[in-house]
Amino acid sequence: MGLWGNGQTLWMSSLFQLWRFENVLDAGQLANGYDRLYVPQVSYTTGDIDIHDVAINGEDRVMFVNTLFSCLAMPSETHSFVPVWKPKFISKLAAEDRCHLSGLAMVDGRPKYVTAASQSDVADGWRDRRDGGSVVIDVETNKIVAERLSMPHSPWFHDGTL
Repeated sequence: MGLWGNGQTLWMSSLFQLWRFENVLDAGQLANGYDRLYVPQVSYTTGDIDIHDVAINGEDRVMFVNTLFSCLAMPSETHSFVPVWKPKFISKLAAEDRCHLSGLAMVDGRPKYVTAASQSDVADGWRDRRDGGSVVIDVETNKIVAERLSMPHSPWFHDGTL
């Protein structure tokens, strides 16, 4: 579901894993006519946490939207994930997809905006609120910056604009 790339590295989420691929070709080198050959280098088995957007922060560490647990997270060496942030309306981390947190926009190497299908705090509560109940949240302030949307995904910050 999630994909991030910079031309040399690709991060991709699959159903139960998070993968890092690296281009192994040197500049100018071709493989079967292609100028990139991505080879898997690292994977984290997360279990079914429904990773959506994936991004790299200013410390070159991978972050992702953990939709099932309604939070932003990072890989863990010993657990499925390490929670980093959750919306203020989420009372606890639970494998319940409470608000359908889905998108992540980074600004200056930090998570800045996320999208959620609703502000629900109950299991699968977003499902009956997705038409017009969706929001964009400022991660730093925990404030809603856009609302009455319908299932926003993958926000992007470009040239000073969300």
